[in-house]
Amino acid sequence: MKDQNIFEIFKMRDTAVKTKKKDLFLSTQINNVDIGRSLWSGYLELSDLVSRVLYIHHEEKSENLWIVFVKEEYYKNKKFTHAAYLLYYVTKIGSESKISAIVG
Repeated sequence: MKDQNIFEIFKMRDTAVKTKKKDLFLSTQINNVDIGRSLWSGYLELSDLVSRVLYIHHEEKSENLWIVFVKEEYYKNKKFTHAAYLLYYVTKIGSESKISAIVG
């Protein structure tokens, strides 16, 4: 998988939040369902999400796993509220890459 695919996943999440599209948001996650700390309902309460991929690590012992360090900025009513630095696991299953877990 090329790193560009990973950037696209997070761009899709930002777009889903801005446009309030639950299906688009869930399409970035494995099995198209909520996972752990990534509940669509909480994210879609935001007016905007700005995700910045800071680092991508390909796990050499698992050819289908990437650990992605992401900064997320959260906005409500178009006002910045806070930011978080999160580790995402991105897993490739077949031809698709999806978020499979959030660690922090």
